Amino acid sequence: MELVKKRLVLKDARVQFLSVFLLEIVAKNYEKVFSEVAAERVLDEMVRLVDDPQTVVNNRNKVLMLIEAWGASGEELRYLLVYEET
Repeated sequence: MELVKKRLVLKDARVQFLSVFLLEIVAKNYEKVFSEVAAERVLDEMVRLVDDPQTVVNNRNKVLMLIEAWGASGEELRYLLVYEET
């Protein structure tokens, strides 16, 4: 997760998109990904990506859809402050 987090903060839009796509794939195939995302503070970086006005719209939308899907799929993410803020 730490490597994905490092890729999310890069300014290259393609790298950001692929990082978010990788998170989505991992979340679909690995049930306990939410605790790792929270522990590594990846979710915080995702929120920063959404808040950054220079972020490409497609990347921003992908991040928002992923956060929303995670929140709808289980209770674990809903209790995080970051989820409430988005």
